[in-house]
Amino acid sequence: MNRTILIIVAVIVVAVFAVGGLLFLSSRPPASTPPLQQFEDNTPSYTNSTVSTDSSYSKEAVQAAYRSELDKYPSDNTELYEISIVGDYALQVWVGDHMGGQALLKYDTTQRRWILVSGGGGSWSVDTLVTLMNVPQDVAVQLLRGLPQ
Repeated sequence: MNRTILIIVAVIVVAVFAVGGLLFLSSRPPASTPPLQQFEDNTPSYTNSTVSTDSSYSKEAVQAAYRSELDKYPSDNTELYEISIVGDYALQVWVGDHMGGQALLKYDTTQRRWILVSGGGGSWSVDTLVTLMNVPQDVAVQLLRGLPQ
C-alpha cells in the first residue's frame, strides 16, 4: 500500500514538472522569430530610403523626393497634396484610389538630400511623431499645424 502511494506521488511530481517545463518552453518565442511590429501598416514600407533631390527646402524638392519613391513602388494612382516643412522635417499629404496618408521626410544636411522616413498610412499625431519617429516636440506640433485639418 505504501509502495503504491509512493509511486502515485512520484508520477504526479514528474507530471507536474513535465507540464511546467512544456508551458515554460512554449511561452518563449523561438530564436528565429522576427521582432513584433508596434503597429500594423498596410502601406508599402519605405523606411529609411534615401532620395536624391534638389538640396533646397522648397515644397517642390520635398514633392520630388516623395514622387521619386512612389515611382519605385507603383501604387493606386497616388496624388500629392499639401506639404508642411519645418526645419529639416516635412510632411507630404498623399491620396490614392484605396488609401491615403502623410509621409514623413527628413532633410539630411550632410548628404544634401531628403530621406523618406516613413510613407505612412493615415495621419500622424504629435505623440507618434515624437515617440516613434524622434521628431522634436515643437517641430511635430508645427508640422501638423501646417497641414489643413
